[in-house]
Amino acid sequence: MNIQDFYLIRSFSNRIRLICGNQLNTINDCLWSSSLIDLFNMPLNVALLDVESKVQVMNESNANVWKCSSPNETIGMSIRDIYRDTSANFSLLHDDLTLKQDRLIIKEENCIRMDDISFPSITAKLPYYNHENNLAGILAISLTLGLNIFPDIQQSFKSFSEILMKNERIFPDNNSKNIYLTTREKEILNLVVLGKTARESANILKLSKRTIEFYVENIKVKFNVSTKSELIEKAIII
Repeated sequence: MNIQDFYLIRSFSNRIRLICGNQLNTINDCLWSSSLIDLFNMPLNVALLDVESKVQVMNESNANVWKCSSPNETIGMSIRDIYRDTSANFSLLHDDLTLKQDRLIIKEENCIRMDDISFPSITAKLPYYNHENNLAGILAISLTLGLNIFPDIQQSFKSFSEILMKNERIFPDNNSKNIYLTTREKEILNLVVLGKTARESANILKLSKRTIEFYVENIKVKFNVSTKSELIEKAIII
């Protein structure tokens, strides 16, 4: 698949569809479109999976997480080829729920690769459809921590949040009036409100101080604030 030739569109049915560029003019109910390559160039892990959870195409950063030499090497692979059974089963269950419920589902994952390297990940998955409006697979977008895949992790957090929380054109099930927080983000926000420092929160949750700081920055983006005091004030009001 040459991703430069494909676009994601949203139709009146609120379904996300993958359309070849030469077919765009034949779509009468297109409310929004964006090239697939633009999404793949964002500082995030992005992949298209088929209905059997096998890779159709993924971007370079995702291939790096999978320890593959190039995105082409990942085509046809399954998560079972990369992760230990516990992690693979969790991810495949995420896929199954996404397809069965036909909607965006966000999960926190603790990924363990076959080389026993482990790292946390926040992954959003949603079904996508083809030109004939038949279910074609899953669009997966994730952010991993601790692997130094992204040179500017704060920018990656910002990109991830903007996609999930602000761009309803991509994720029509999302309500921008609500602020989605993962379970881990809720735990950290509660500690921030209680006045805990990043180091104290790290000790309580058995995470690194740097990971806590990353999470706090992501929460700030979601709440549209720039300081910890503003975050606490807004969290208390909400």
